[in-house]
Order: sequence, then C-alpha cells, then structure tokens
Amino acid sequence: MDGSLIECLGEADVRLTVRDRTHSVRAIVSFNLISGVDVILGHDILRGYRILFDRGELVLGACAEARREVEVVKGENFEVVFDGVSWTARWQWKEEPRLRNRTSQYEVPGKLRGKFNEEVEKWVERGWLKPRAPNYGGLLPLMAVEHKRKGKVRPVLDFRELNEFVSCSGADADVCGDKLRSWRQFPENSALLDLKDAYMQIRVAGECSSAMRVQFKAEHFELTRVGFGLNCAPQIMKAVLS
Repeated sequence: MDGSLIECLGEADVRLTVRDRTHSVRAIVSFNLISGVDVILGHDILRGYRILFDRGELVLGACAEARREVEVVKGENFEVVFDGVSWTARWQWKEEPRLRNRTSQYEVPGKLRGKFNEEVEKWVERGWLKPRAPNYGGLLPLMAVEHKRKGKVRPVLDFRELNEFVSCSGADADVCGDKLRSWRQFPENSALLDLKDAYMQIRVAGECSSAMRVQFKAEHFELTRVGFGLNCAPQIMKAVLS
C-alpha cells in the first residue's frame, strides 16, 4: 500500500460491530500495516454501509440493507414493489400522456454548462437515463439549478406538463423531507435508501418510464428513476420510508 512489505501472522475469525450491526468475518492478522492504520476493511464489509466523509474523517453510515422477501406497498394511485434488492414504482395515469413540449433543455449559463453536462453524464453512467430510440413524442426539459454556497450545479427536470397526467398530489413532500433528514438509526430487516439522491434510488416500471423522455446532446433517453418534481414522488417516498 505504501510500498513496504507487510508480514502476515495468520488468519483469525473476528466479529466486527458497527452501529449495532455485527459481522463475522475471516481476517488476516498482521503485526502492523502502515502508519496510522489499524484495520483495512474490504468490500465484503463496506458494501453494507454508506461511506461518508465528515470533516476529513471516514464514517460508516446507514445504507441499503437487502431483504430477501418480495414486498408490495400500495397507495391510492400507485404501487411500489421491493424485490429484495431495489424498489420499483408504478403509478396510474389519468390518461395516456401525450406531451407537446419539444424543448430538450432550458438555457444553461455558460459558466455552469461544464458542471451541468458532467452531472447529466453521471445520470447516464448510473443508468438513471437509459438510451432509447428517437421518436416524435414530447420531452421532459432539463434545466440547471445552481447551489452557490456549495459550488455545485444540479440537473433538474421540468415535470409540470407530465404532472397533468399523473393521479397523485405532492402534499407529502414536507413530511418526506423531514423524515429523511431526521433518520440516523434504522430498524433491523429494513431496506434503506442512500439519503443522497434519495428519489433516484427508486426505479420506475417500464410502462411509466417510457413516458419520461429526455434529450441530451442530441441523444434520446428515458428516465428510469422517480425524479424530483414528479407530483407523486413524495407519496411514493413516504410509502417506502414507512
């Protein structure tokens, strides 16, 4: 790791407890590693946690904890299914969406364009935007929101036209925000969401995502996640968190 030789003394079975969660692991024991390092954790442990950096220190926080059984949560006009790995949402349309908008992106100031493009490209890399064949249907416009204090630029989609076809309300938005901010410890046997980009952690069933068309750099995509601004998103999130 730092170029020096590390001598292995043997192996041992150890129990590691982090925030009330205990893992039994097979560990390689060494007299010393590198200066200031007592333990090296592998992905078999880290994949069960969120990795945070707080004032330069690494902190293990809550993360998605898989449940094996399938669970279905039903709302008045939507359904969310957990398959043991991820949540997938579908909702009812008032009628088949027929978007008229042909504007792919609102004007992004030149100083923000580089960061904005980088963030949208991350959406593509993560699979949040899935490539699709071009068609003549309407689009969800992309726009940039600048967080000056943090020096960040966030891509946002304008759902206003699409929301006219969705049978949900955004009345639960404040409740979800408060709950997301307040959670620190989570119950056993629960599927938890990474609090960053929380809405984007929830997948969208194909019959709904096909209506959420996006165009970026002349390429066509569909949004595969529950986007911030969709009027049923707070209700779906509240159902998942509950």
